[in-house]
Amino acid sequence: MGEIYSHAWRVIICLGDDERSGEAAKIAFDAIRDYNRIAARYMTESQIADVSFWRPEEEEGGYGPVTGDRLLHVVQLFKKPWFGRVWVLQEVGLSRDALLAYGGSTINFTEIMDFAQAWSQTGNDFPGVYFSAGYISMLFNHVWATRSL
Repeated sequence: MGEIYSHAWRVIICLGDDERSGEAAKIAFDAIRDYNRIAARYMTESQIADVSFWRPEEEEGGYGPVTGDRLLHVVQLFKKPWFGRVWVLQEVGLSRDALLAYGGSTINFTEIMDFAQAWSQTGNDFPGVYFSAGYISMLFNHVWATRSL
């Protein structure tokens, strides 16, 4: 299978219906994109290295549109069985481009990885929102690092 995925131009991962007429998927993907924008703005390489506090100042709007309620939709996304399967490392890690389809929405898998990376460093600031994205980030980084050897 690795040979097939390594020659794929694009892999589309379909997680199926979100059971909320596409609304849960849209909220989850929008929250991921918003979180990524904030992380890109406030999280420098040195802050990542020493796990410094990166939260924007309250007078700058704090986290703005990223709320615990919206992030709960992301938690549900990461609970999908697909994220627990080992073979997905080949599916996503070896393809040139991967697109995640959920409900009626899509997101590039690099955005999922950017989120997982940022969340694994900073995601402790949302009471009631708990999940581990670190293992996802670590596994895919390993696949991509060994692919370039």
